[in-house]
Amino acid sequence: MFKTRTNKLLLEHQTIVVGNSFNQLSQADHITFIESCYPQNPSIIDIYNRVDKYKLSSDMSIEAKTTITLVEDDTNQPSFEITGPIILIYYYLVQNSIPDMIKKLIGTYVLEFMLPDTIDNDEFNSNVKKYICRKKHGRLFCPIESEEIKVGRTVCELGCGHHFTSRGIRKWLTKSNGHCPMCRVKVRTDIQEEMFVEDTTDHIMYSHYTGIYRMIE
Repeated sequence: MFKTRTNKLLLEHQTIVVGNSFNQLSQADHITFIESCYPQNPSIIDIYNRVDKYKLSSDMSIEAKTTITLVEDDTNQPSFEITGPIILIYYYLVQNSIPDMIKKLIGTYVLEFMLPDTIDNDEFNSNVKKYICRKKHGRLFCPIESEEIKVGRTVCELGCGHHFTSRGIRKWLTKSNGHCPMCRVKVRTDIQEEMFVEDTTDHIMYSHYTGIYRMIE
């Protein structure tokens, strides 16, 4: 059981600002500053060493009190404010967890707001089955062009099983919407989606948060 001052230190809040200038050196400066603010009876280092690190990082009652807020400004390099119990902020700094936290936050933003509604030509070519229409295929109808697909024309079949002319479905998927127009099943695969989010997140971090990006290379 920790002493009263220890419990108080666990819950005292601290806010740090993380931006493009954040790097290994500034992280070390934050650690030194926090240690200087809590040097004894007990020190922040003592608390850190005495608290079970797994429990600290997984304790939702403490972690739920940590917030990351995007600081809006007129630049293309906005900063983040991380606020939480001092011991948890210290833990994140010592464990070098903040770069991953920022990357996860940016990745969530990319997934929610930057993932294209349409697919590109590479995704179309890899995800759409194509074959020449033959008599053996029976009568196939393209709902986009509202006509029967004639023998000899290219048929495009989506993963959901719906058929279209190549011209009709390519224009639909690459210009209008990346889902089947009949059943709304997405054509982009989960792996392609994950790759887009990962690549875009890395590009944002490399371009706008170079110091943080280098901390997780």
